[in-house]
Amino acid sequence: MGLHTHCLKTKIQNVGAGAAPSVIHTNNQVVESVFKFTYLGSDVDSERYSEPETHRRLGIASSTNSSA
Repeated sequence: MGLHTHCLKTKIQNVGAGAAPSVIHTNNQVVESVFKFTYLGSDVDSERYSEPETHRRLGIASSTNSSA
């Protein structure tokens, strides 16, 4: 019943509370710090919150064929 993580797939993001920690180690592996990632189809940004997601979705919508 324990939580198992994959060190190479784990990322750290600090949202709206200052800079991310410089280096974090777990199981002798460095955990990558990121400023943006996609989670369940939505972009999560450390600083501007929904602005990048709005632009991304507008780009997707404008690239679709509207001849339905």
